[in-house]
Amino acid sequence: MNLSRYASVGGADRYGAVGVRPYSINTLNTNGAAVRDNFYNGGYYGGAGWYDNHFRPWWPGAYVGPGVGFLAGATFASAATWCGTSAVPVPYNYGTTVVYQDDQVIVQGEPVGTPEEYAQQASDLAAQGEKATISQDEQWKSLGVFALGRADEKNPSNFIQLGLSKDGVVRGTYYNAVTDTNLKITGQLDKKTQRVAWVVDGKKKPTYEAGLNNLTQDQTTILVHQANGKVEQMLLVRVNEPDENSPEKNDGGDGAEGKAKN
Repeated sequence: MNLSRYASVGGADRYGAVGVRPYSINTLNTNGAAVRDNFYNGGYYGGAGWYDNHFRPWWPGAYVGPGVGFLAGATFASAATWCGTSAVPVPYNYGTTVVYQDDQVIVQGEPVGTPEEYAQQASDLAAQGEKATISQDEQWKSLGVFALGRADEKNPSNFIQLGLSKDGVVRGTYYNAVTDTNLKITGQLDKKTQRVAWVVDGKKKPTYEAGLNNLTQDQTTILVHQANGKVEQMLLVRVNEPDENSPEKNDGGDGAEGKAKN
């Protein structure tokens, strides 16, 4: 699978950072609603068995919390408590609290390096998680299953599932619905900065990043660092299994086959 085509962007500057721009809450909510509608009603969703069949390549056996499976997303409070980071979320709002300005990246009002250095920090963080040793009885908190597409895309065919250990290690699955293939995700949370970075299939690039708080939202933009030095925002939209009485649940497959064990 050529992941690079999902993380490339042209731009007026040499980093492609003109693509890093603020998105309003209304825009995110509108785009998120459209993605979920297309997902549930456009042929991708096939009940709990759809998730179970496509996101089992990495499965820890159980997630923490009564009645919680890999479809469930976490609140920021529960994720922060789980991994021991600050209870105050650090906003990674790309285009506002994370800004590319001239030859600097400004995060929360402070310069953190050049775009190359900022991208390398993400790569180093993801590599830390990839190398992490995980015990057989490791406990995990589910961050959920998300549709992944370009920031204005309404019908993405790529999906990711993420889990978080107490040490901040990230594991999960990247699934492409067009090719019906899945790959392993590895990454890491920096507990001090609350920055999360991950890669797919052990490749150093593209490197994906978001704040921990981003990954507890129903829809959010994330940042992607490409091998050619360009960056792009992409959209993550949570696609939980619908409630029992929802129209999507009743029309989108049996919703019971292969339900995840908790």
